Amino acid sequence: MQESTEHTAAVELLLRHQRFVWWLCLRHALGEVEYGGDLVQEVFAVLSRCDPQLPPDASPKMERAWLRTASRNVLRNRSRHPVVPTVTLTAKHDRAEDDDYRRRRELVNELAAYLDDDDRQVLQLHLDGFSPADIGIILGAKADTVRHRLSRLVPKMRAIYEKLYNTHIQ
Repeated sequence: MQESTEHTAAVELLLRHQRFVWWLCLRHALGEVEYGGDLVQEVFAVLSRCDPQLPPDASPKMERAWLRTASRNVLRNRSRHPVVPTVTLTAKHDRAEDDDYRRRRELVNELAAYLDDDDRQVLQLHLDGFSPADIGIILGAKADTVRHRLSRLVPKMRAIYEKLYNTHIQ
């Protein structure tokens, strides 16, 4: 019977501070409400099974501090182990029949062999027509991170090209 009392105490704590937990999750999701809602559900599911181990006379400030730390741990674990989407994403274009495109794609694939695995994966998905947001979902990264990686790829590939072909690109 004691387990159910502890479980009820954790659930009551979460319900008392649910707006605060929602705010933490929405902030972690960078304002994406749908993703924030998923995070709230995950935080509530994980924390409702926890024993808060707070003193009986804990102040609301102490409760919020525990919730903040526990929620951050759940969110941190979610970032480390992203959920793979169940929706099948498809490339937005198919230019395989275009000879010029095929020739450029072969050159890019040749240069990509010199990139590290993360950069090569981002590049491959981008070349397959996926948007940065889609790539972020697939890789478990934020769309801004993907955009940043893509912007860094241009100078890297230029340097690889110049080194391989002993030429300078303007």
